Amino acid sequence: MNAVSTLISVRKAGVADISEMKKMAIDSIAHVCKNEYNTEQIETWISLVDNVELWRRRIHNQYFIAAEIGGEIVGLASIRNSNYLDFLYVHKNYQRLGIASKLYAELVKSIDPSCSSKLEADVSKTALSFFLRKGFRVTVENRHSFSGVEIINYRMILNIK
Repeated sequence: MNAVSTLISVRKAGVADISEMKKMAIDSIAHVCKNEYNTEQIETWISLVDNVELWRRRIHNQYFIAAEIGGEIVGLASIRNSNYLDFLYVHKNYQRLGIASKLYAELVKSIDPSCSSKLEADVSKTALSFFLRKGFRVTVENRHSFSGVEIINYRMILNIK
């Protein structure tokens, strides 16, 4: 355990957190993903995430958590139906400090094993190595087109039983 991980607290996220979480996710996409995605892809991805109604629906329909250090949200994650990991973002200034692992571990604890024997996620090129380290395997490469801009990510699965 590193020194930073002891400073991280994880809590359930709510509607009041949308503005801060949305900004953090957009900054993360813009800065952390620039080695795997071009400017047009990043701008398109950001346009999809920059939607308050999307955040409201997800917070109401999923188990949504936020990681904080000193009251600042430095990561967020969500799971839907105990089997689909939807969001997992870490603040651009707090990469590689164990925040994603801590959020992931919290989500895994929330899974009802009677509901699912597997965990699925659609994972960016940037997050691929993280999920491979957690034991996920790629089942398909997704090629999504948004307004003519293709964005590649990967459907991944982890057997949990």
